[in-house]
Amino acid sequence: MAASILNISQSDLEDILELEDEEEQEKAKTTLQKDQEWLAQVQTIMESQLPFASRLAEVVLEKMGEKEKLSEDCALLLKVER
Repeated sequence: MAASILNISQSDLEDILELEDEEEQEKAKTTLQKDQEWLAQVQTIMESQLPFASRLAEVVLEKMGEKEKLSEDCALLLKVER
């Protein structure tokens, strides 16, 4: 039905959807890598000598900003799909 609405062939529609899945997988992989880097930063800060609180706060705030952006992107994707 979607193919007829978009006036494209079923195989073209499947290609488009497959490409989107690959993009989502790549984004998930990138997010995982960033999370691992963030965890390594936090661990390094925790292991270093005091004072580490201000640097730790910076890293946590940065991570919160990334998560907020991700949530906004997900909400936008959900709106587009509907």
